[in-house]
Amino acid sequence: MLRNLYQKTIRDQRKSFMFWSIALSAVLLLTILIYPSFEAQGEAFGQSLENMPEPIAQLLVGETTEIFSPAGYLNSQLFVSFIPFLFIIFGINRGSATIVAEEDEGTMDLLLSYPISRQAVVFQKFLGLITVTATLSLVLWGSVVIGVLIIGMDITIMGITNIIFSNFLLALLFATLSMFVGCAKSNRSVSVGLSSLLAIASYMANALAPVVSWIEPTRWLSPFYYYIGADPLLNGLNPVHTLVLFSSIIGLLAASLFTFSRRDIAG
Repeated sequence: MLRNLYQKTIRDQRKSFMFWSIALSAVLLLTILIYPSFEAQGEAFGQSLENMPEPIAQLLVGETTEIFSPAGYLNSQLFVSFIPFLFIIFGINRGSATIVAEEDEGTMDLLLSYPISRQAVVFQKFLGLITVTATLSLVLWGSVVIGVLIIGMDITIMGITNIIFSNFLLALLFATLSMFVGCAKSNRSVSVGLSSLLAIASYMANALAPVVSWIEPTRWLSPFYYYIGADPLLNGLNPVHTLVLFSSIIGLLAASLFTFSRRDIAG
């Protein structure tokens, strides 16, 4: 039964996952392949960036200063905001559906009539979240590596691996947060809305902290800071930052297991 529930979780997502994979690969390859043209227009773009208000520039490209270098381009165009938000949307959508979708469809009571505990249901659904998020991360890794190799970009495979693994942890954190809210409230709109709001607030806190003094203390509460604050693409994974993200995921999983085992089930 446990194996079948895990397999069902993966099987139910295969069509949408294929769409996500194809679309992600196409956008990534296009973004990377236009780097030579972007580099050639560097002076003009750099001038327009300098003319922007600093907070706006921070939101667009983060703290990257050398945006025309290979690492600067990948960070500013992909890894500062585009890729993490794409994966967070993917994760929140999947996480909110893990428990609530079964209740909305009226299949949770049937599922729990089998010899399977509530904790086992949550845990198997969580394993499904890990699997689909990790697999999409592999698609991301392969697409970036192929694009980098095609144009001969001066960036290491290990650097790409580090930033994508950090992004995987960030996406899984918000997916697990969405699952936890669903375990607590049995309302998918609340799960998606609250998780999305926290993701946006987290991004804003990290992006604006360097230029808005009163926001700076909140940066340490932002998962985005632990995702990219140490620049994994250039500097490798920061063990403390990685541990914070991993611990947060485990904490949310534990909260999900505890909460779902004690509330009434919507039938």
